[in-house]
Amino acid sequence: MIIDRYIRPANFPECKTSDPILQELDWILDDPVLFDLVRCDFARHYKPSCKGRRPIAVEVVLRMTVLRRRKKWPYRQVEQEVRDSPTYRGWVRVYNEPVPDHTTLNDLERVIQPNTLHRLTDRMIALAQDYHLTRGYRLRVDSSVTESHIHHPTDSALLYDGVRILSRWLKRTRSLLPARLNGARLCQSHNRSARRRMQQIARWSRANRTAKRATAKKKPPIERMLNF
Repeated sequence: MIIDRYIRPANFPECKTSDPILQELDWILDDPVLFDLVRCDFARHYKPSCKGRRPIAVEVVLRMTVLRRRKKWPYRQVEQEVRDSPTYRGWVRVYNEPVPDHTTLNDLERVIQPNTLHRLTDRMIALAQDYHLTRGYRLRVDSSVTESHIHHPTDSALLYDGVRILSRWLKRTRSLLPARLNGARLCQSHNRSARRRMQQIARWSRANRTAKRATAKKKPPIERMLNF
């Protein structure tokens, strides 16, 4: 089941934000085309069932994502700010409903596909041109580097990643092969053997480094200085 919007309670106070950018985004995000683009991704994500935990409204996820990126907040901070501020509650239109957890917001943001983000950007430019806010000749993009948790890019790990991606693509082509060909045999996955070989190379490299350190410690100080 999917929920589009929450109903505004009659007793909920009307508070306006002092941020001029958020004031402009408030009416821009009411555009039905923008909402439909995001709703299509969530319609594929949520199952058509009334059982289970109640889903988060699509409008709330869209507005909390925009608010987080506008303020450059982490997920945990945007959850705290919206929960403690009636102004932000009204702007994201969560009202008196429970504010999404930071882990839930992280998962729901990834539901929005990259292609949808490009279409959202194109729609924003079109709206800016329609309301004579900009001519749309230039677009400034933030290309700053963001720190992320990734594994160290060793040669063995990169080779394993290549085998894993190729195996995934071959698995998708299994249904396109003729019936006379054995698709299960041709598209067999080698991820397990590649993972074992990667771990074996890592153990060899670790043992080699340990042996070199032990050999370097046994050398006299003068010999170590000369080698340096």
